[in-house]
Amino acid sequence: MGGIIPDELQELGAVIDWENYYIQPKGKGMLGNATTAEILECDYVPACSMLVRTEAIRKVGVMDESNFIYWDDIEWGHRMKQAGYRVAVVPSSKVWHKMGVAQRSNTFGTYYFWRNRLNFFLRNVDDADVSHFTEKIFAELFQALYSCNFNQKYRSAGTIMFAVEDALGNVRGKAPEGRVVEADPAVPKLEEMLRNKAEVLVVDFENIKTVRDVVNRIRAIRPDMIITLAAKYHDIRILSEQFPETKVILWNQAVLKEYPLALQICRHVMELGNEAGPGIYID
Repeated sequence: MGGIIPDELQELGAVIDWENYYIQPKGKGMLGNATTAEILECDYVPACSMLVRTEAIRKVGVMDESNFIYWDDIEWGHRMKQAGYRVAVVPSSKVWHKMGVAQRSNTFGTYYFWRNRLNFFLRNVDDADVSHFTEKIFAELFQALYSCNFNQKYRSAGTIMFAVEDALGNVRGKAPEGRVVEADPAVPKLEEMLRNKAEVLVVDFENIKTVRDVVNRIRAIRPDMIITLAAKYHDIRILSEQFPETKVILWNQAVLKEYPLALQICRHVMELGNEAGPGIYID
């Protein structure tokens, strides 16, 4: 299923990550011509591209409208599997999904993703895993709030706190007044780093969607910028196919100090710890 760019995959369904209490989308960020033709088993498929047996709906029920939006299809797929049905993706089926939340003009997506995600796991985590769930979520919550305040996204931080409060209070449906607000103005940190630079090295990351977002952001800011990708997690052939207009080299051939600017992608800078080396990290 395509995202904002027609050839870029939003996902081929996803599996529920019960270790980190999130989802792991299949094929996210890959170009459509790189997908497999095989049917893929998963835990849910997006509701904007779904076929469901009438028999299954009669047995399992309809989507839970109390989510209002987001995580409703995930919760539905989970109930389907609990009832003994298979959930699978047919990669040859293609839908263009514009994904309006990506515009980020307000904190709409932040609120509903956090609230409904937490509500889903609060309902479905086994009693024996409650302690682990609590530790994981509070660690992630601290990171999110710290980062929001560091990046001057104070409204986003407030929305996250409201979302957590409402999830714990089992607030459902449309967000109460004041939860969703106008987004904070963006701080142009990347723009400042790219200024007066002719070339940038971007070190590969395990999530190819994140790599693509970084490359596309650089191109949007500086269309004339020479971008080199250092293949660290993916095969150099795959990166060359996925980024045909970008020079790709092997990670062990990259000498960071030879580039005017080198960016290393990570999931979150606070998770690096002692592994962080010299250079600029982007999460």
